[in-house]
Amino acid sequence: MSAPPSGPAAAPKSKEGAIQRYEDYLHAVGREDIDVMCEIAGPAMKGYDGPCREGFTIMLQMYSAGQKAALRGATVDPAKVVVVNSAKVDVPASAVRSSVTFTESDLGDVTLEYTGGNWFITD
Repeated sequence: MSAPPSGPAAAPKSKEGAIQRYEDYLHAVGREDIDVMCEIAGPAMKGYDGPCREGFTIMLQMYSAGQKAALRGATVDPAKVVVVNSAKVDVPASAVRSSVTFTESDLGDVTLEYTGGNWFITD
């Protein structure tokens, strides 16, 4: 019998599920947990010329210790999340709530798509 996956659990196919998954990603950024970051946002890294781990290692250097600490407790304001269809949502950077204000240039607006039984950041 194999061990259960160590990453975040599958999120339901709903707006709330997408938010849960994005919050998992934000918390992983705050913890510098590159494995979880690649698992959730790997599809968005397809255009990057290099391994996912390398890309996120570089990205993490752009955040201050204070920003990372804030991301560990960040939440997403559901009122600002745009449901494109049942399998796609857009989350603007302004939807992220934390002790530090993040702008689009800090986090970027993201798109999550539901595929293979879970939500993934695709853009």
